[in-house]
Amino acid sequence: MCNKFQGSTYTERKGSCCGDCTPASCIETEGAMRGDTVIGGKLRRVGEKWLSAHDKCVENECKKVKDEVFISTTNVSCGSMETTSCPLGSELRCDTQDCCPRCHCAPIDACVLNHTVIGAGERMMVDMCTHCECTVENGAVKKYKLSCKRTSCPSCPRGYAMQKEGDSCCGRCVATACFIQKPDGKLTSLQVNSTHEEGCYLYACGVNSRGDLVLETKQTTCPPFNRQACVDQGGKVSQIGNEPECRRTAGTLNYIKVDDCQSEQQIELHYCEGKCRSKSMYSLQSAAVEQECVCCAAVKTEPLSVPVLCANGTRSHHTVQSVTTCD
Repeated sequence: MCNKFQGSTYTERKGSCCGDCTPASCIETEGAMRGDTVIGGKLRRVGEKWLSAHDKCVENECKKVKDEVFISTTNVSCGSMETTSCPLGSELRCDTQDCCPRCHCAPIDACVLNHTVIGAGERMMVDMCTHCECTVENGAVKKYKLSCKRTSCPSCPRGYAMQKEGDSCCGRCVATACFIQKPDGKLTSLQVNSTHEEGCYLYACGVNSRGDLVLETKQTTCPPFNRQACVDQGGKVSQIGNEPECRRTAGTLNYIKVDDCQSEQQIELHYCEGKCRSKSMYSLQSAAVEQECVCCAAVKTEPLSVPVLCANGTRSHHTVQSVTTCD
């Protein structure tokens, strides 16, 4: 009975009882020996390479030299690992399960805003009115979301303007102008710390100690109507509505100019002078707002011939109208 060894090839020899056993494979001796047999051992073919079960940085190889096979061991050579520069929002992570580490860029648990990393749950102020927060969205894959909110500033009422204050998002409303409603319903603005006079009314726009707009209105009271004084001064009493008015002619001195000709002396021209009244009020009779405007008008004039001197040295006469009667 000839013995056959594990990992060997048996070749019969003529004329002999037993043949030859030629080693053909390496035996990875991880098991226990029982006689010439390795229990639990693993056969490795010639040229096969594998990592050691005890040290992943040791590589085994089954080699055959002449009629002998054996296992040679060498240390695993790791190539030089280049330092990887990861983009903002990611970091370099390396897997060291094998002998040589494998590295890659992986996203970090944070958000990125304007080249700034914001951690989960953290808040960041972009400007005075904008705040951003990095929130986590749970799911099969955890995601990080950047949520930004902008403060909305209230608008200022009419007559006020927004004024910025230091580091605050919204400023404060500062008084800039008052508004006056005219009889025709139109509004006209009056700047703060200024006055406006219209007819018998004087308007003044100001600001009180609380910063509120204050529009003061003052009405000028006219003296009692003197009918006799009007007549004595050459005027005429006219009844307009419920109040009488004095309408008279008045004179003014001025030069008369026509093209390139002018009077050599000032000429007195008469005109109508009187108080022009206007009002707008609700009428019970017509059930509407009625407007009334009554002004002094000339009812009679007379021609006046005025001598004038022209630029070329010639003289001529020019006729103008002078008011004699008013109503």
